[in-house]
Amino acid sequence: MSGPRHISGRYSLLGLALVIASGAAGSLLQPIELVRAVTHVGSGAGLRGLVAKLEGGDAISVAVLGGSVSAGHGSRGDKYGELVLSFLQRRWPASNHTFTNGAVPATSSAHFAQCLRYHLPPNASLVLLEFAINE
Repeated sequence: MSGPRHISGRYSLLGLALVIASGAAGSLLQPIELVRAVTHVGSGAGLRGLVAKLEGGDAISVAVLGGSVSAGHGSRGDKYGELVLSFLQRRWPASNHTFTNGAVPATSSAHFAQCLRYHLPPNASLVLLEFAINE
């Protein structure tokens, strides 16, 4: 499998999401569903920096924040954050990437607004947010 490639002349968050989802065994999401899930892509500068670190062989830290979905309730295997980490380790195997699951079941984003420092490592390179159920 190839890694994320240039989309419209630059790396895009949507492109990375599509690559990760297509690499997940038996992905339940169709590409159009992934497109609908992205509400704001931003400039891409942070993602380009992240990919540069990965291409340079540096390890990154992946963190997940969210509620029950992020904590893995209802999953039949790896949680989605673990799937992202697995993809990164396969695509950029020279580094020892780390993973932190700071999710708290039955919790909304309001909890994290007050207690973020207890759930998110200070060196997180990539933070995945999910607040689909309890908002």
